[in-house]
Amino acid sequence: MTLARRPLPTTGVGHTHSSRPSPDEHRRTVGTLDRPDRAADNLLDRGESVRRNRNMTRVFALVAVCLVVIPAAQADVGARLDRSRAYPGERVRATSGGFYLSLYLAPASTVPQPRRCRGGTAICAPTSLGPPKRKGWVWLGRFFPTRPSFHFRVPAVRPGPYRPVVYCAPCTRGPRGSLIAGDLFFVLG
Repeated sequence: MTLARRPLPTTGVGHTHSSRPSPDEHRRTVGTLDRPDRAADNLLDRGESVRRNRNMTRVFALVAVCLVVIPAAQADVGARLDRSRAYPGERVRATSGGFYLSLYLAPASTVPQPRRCRGGTAICAPTSLGPPKRKGWVWLGRFFPTRPSFHFRVPAVRPGPYRPVVYCAPCTRGPRGSLIAGDLFFVLG
């Protein structure tokens, strides 16, 4: 007849009334050389550690890429048209980033050029106090974060070179907004 052993009452963390170490203490004190099964566990732990380190490296790389790419994408505010020439009344598609921006068609000769700023160390876009109300400028529509492109009909303006110009209020501090010109667009006659 065999008797089942009762667990010994504990007096504290990991200590029993017996002089024998608890199973947890035994695992901590016995080296891996004494127990081959423990060596295999350590190898598994190391493999898991290597995988965890690789995953962390991938996460840090992704964060680094985001820190570089996102500001560059935010700096790429402007408008692209799906063609470079059209007759009045024809439909043209305008595309921009997902921002709240107003789009104007302006005679190329009236679009202000970028200028040197910050002590000559940078080039800044021209600005406007509020949405532009300049002679010959025609408002075409507005981009939204949920609608980064839209179609417009070429307005009835004089034939010649024009530029799509985005008015970007949040691109400049204060009450002014940036005027960011796109590529030349020719209205045909």
